[in-house]
Amino acid sequence: MLLLASENPPFPGRALGENETVEGLNKGVNLGESGSELRANLAEESPARRERHTLRCWGRRLLGVSRPGAAMSVSERQSILRRFLGKSLFASERADRSRCPHCGAHAGTWPTGIVDGQGPWFCTGCGGLMDERGRALHIAPGTAALSHGARALERERPTSPAREPSPLDGALVAARIAELYARYDAPRVAGYVADVWRELGNSEAVEVQLVDLGEPAIAFVPGSRLVLSLGVLAALEDEAQLAFVLAREACLDEAGWIAARFEDPCSESEPWPAWRARRRREAHATSALQLSLRVGFGQPAERAADGAAIERLRAAGYETRSARAALRALESSSLSGRGGRFLLASERAAELEARSSAVPLASLETKVNREVYRRAVGGFDVFGA
Repeated sequence: MLLLASENPPFPGRALGENETVEGLNKGVNLGESGSELRANLAEESPARRERHTLRCWGRRLLGVSRPGAAMSVSERQSILRRFLGKSLFASERADRSRCPHCGAHAGTWPTGIVDGQGPWFCTGCGGLMDERGRALHIAPGTAALSHGARALERERPTSPAREPSPLDGALVAARIAELYARYDAPRVAGYVADVWRELGNSEAVEVQLVDLGEPAIAFVPGSRLVLSLGVLAALEDEAQLAFVLAREACLDEAGWIAARFEDPCSESEPWPAWRARRRREAHATSALQLSLRVGFGQPAERAADGAAIERLRAAGYETRSARAALRALESSSLSGRGGRFLLASERAAELEARSSAVPLASLETKVNREVYRRAVGGFDVFGA
């Protein structure tokens, strides 16, 4: 509420000072004044006067009367309260941190370590995502980014299923990988992984980039590049398991998730200064890389990739029951706070077991290639090279 000239004091229970008048208190607070006039008026007043002015201005903003004739929206007021009070005061945003917002179970949580070293979090019961306050997070279909709630999902959903996003330049993504992760040069191992990739029926050649990470991490990125950590090779036991992990990445790429997540954030129709566009693209590439390596694409997309990858294993003649063993091995090698993409929820594990066990009788002769795998990576001597 604006202070107006009146016979009553401006605040109930407060008498005017010896040299104060209502007009004096209102001086410099009129929101119609120019910035120079306001600064001049404040400079003439005492520190106590400036402090009272600041409090009244913020009070008016919270009450929605910061501009004549234009009330502040509820979301704007909530944003101000969050910034200055550091916590949510609204019942709609309170969450029971002891319960998963997706399945409602009192399940454990698993930090992924990509936001301030701890969040977002996985529910170990259903695999759902949540933020540090216990609110549900989803992977938006349109951008493959993290979003809050179903309304955010609807806003992010593409209007046309034929939408073709413009991905980031592969060279820029490669530069970000080189800056963020230590590269491990092992051409023989990289060539073997590329051969297994082709064995799965992928017509497009892939460049395998090994990174020196002890935890399991894998991501297919623009430029037909596969980022593969040494932790994945150390956790897996045979070629069939490696084939399943590679097939999952190929299926996610075919489903459009990779292009959506690594979409160029700088629109061609919107003019961007060259330096600003580059910095924004680099920041987006960093975020997309960490989400892909540590979080993945959400339970629905990951489970769909599981099923499609098993079909690829079957078509290539690999042992399909290696699928569940591969994810179990990666899950057991994952470290809390360093990623949770391979955590197996109970429903996902049961579904994976049912799909991988349904092998037609004509396909009983399948390959595992455990010894081939061990020889290809040098009996894991590569990790001590």
